[in-house]
Amino acid sequence: MNKKLSIYLSIVLIIVMGLTLSGCKVETPVKVAIMSKLEAGSLVGISEVDAAKYFLEKKGMVNIEFIPFDDGWDPSRIPDVYKEVRAQGIDIIITSHTSTCALELKKLTDQEPEDVLVLVTGSTTDALSDIKDNNLRFVQDVIQEQNSIADRILEESFERLVIVRDMDNDKYAVPALEYFEKRYDRPFDVLDISVSNLDLNGIGQYLEAEDFDAVYTLIGGNHTISGAISQVAWKTNPQVRVFFTPWNNAPVILDTAGPAIERCTMASHYPPKAESPVTENYFNGFYDQFQYKPTYNSLHVYKAIDVLSQAIAAGNRTPVAIQEWILTQAEFETDLGPISFNEYGDTSLGLYFIDDVAREYE
Repeated sequence: MNKKLSIYLSIVLIIVMGLTLSGCKVETPVKVAIMSKLEAGSLVGISEVDAAKYFLEKKGMVNIEFIPFDDGWDPSRIPDVYKEVRAQGIDIIITSHTSTCALELKKLTDQEPEDVLVLVTGSTTDALSDIKDNNLRFVQDVIQEQNSIADRILEESFERLVIVRDMDNDKYAVPALEYFEKRYDRPFDVLDISVSNLDLNGIGQYLEAEDFDAVYTLIGGNHTISGAISQVAWKTNPQVRVFFTPWNNAPVILDTAGPAIERCTMASHYPPKAESPVTENYFNGFYDQFQYKPTYNSLHVYKAIDVLSQAIAAGNRTPVAIQEWILTQAEFETDLGPISFNEYGDTSLGLYFIDDVAREYE
């Protein structure tokens, strides 16, 4: 009997050990691509990759692995970059690129709608709005954005507004102007430019021939040029008021705007740091860890990662499961404030307007 009991206990011990080891097995981290502008010297992409590192280290998480991919915010590069992402077996993508790039990527992901999930943190194009596809958007669309900006400019009763519009990113700029015009019921003129072939002298000559008291730089995804344009406008009319889209929100704007920054108003997805401990804490923590000031785009990436991590923590690992869980939950609390999604995966968040832009980057 003792021998049989010994054998029985050994078998039980083996089974228990097997179950214990199985329960302690660490799952392979979910791989997530970050597609952004990552060439040398680009604060945009560096900030976003570091935002991912910041989140993982802050939370002590090991169940997500982020792999950066450089698309240069260039639509012609999207097919090759997407092919590389998929070749590495990655099916969850966080993007921060422009609307023009987003639509190029959509052409590819639409071919495998259940195999890929895209978390959109940069594109506002209405071509992604109110559509049941494999995109989840973490910023308001161009309709809401332009309505908010038009309302803010209308508050000041300007006599003549000049809109300087970048046509390189036409998938954003064209619908943006259409929605702005529907909302703005006062006179304005439009100067179309190409940020990749910028002629500041030409802009200056155009403004000198205009009778204007406000300028709106309808530019997405290019922080430096909006500042330079504001300085040209200020030199032409020192009393001008210049308005930036939220996509120009970055410290570099101080360098290019120079003294004109005192005449500038920045649209922002987040409240001023001085008014929001949430935003202030993010920037302080980020700076403590990386010793530089990130772009505001990095906050969108951080918030997307926060929601994604909650979905994965709930046991979801595939694109379909993650998207269905997020849409079912609909409302989330994140380190950077609440966010909610409608049935199409779109979000509705208001804009803030920062008049003391220089103070924002102190």
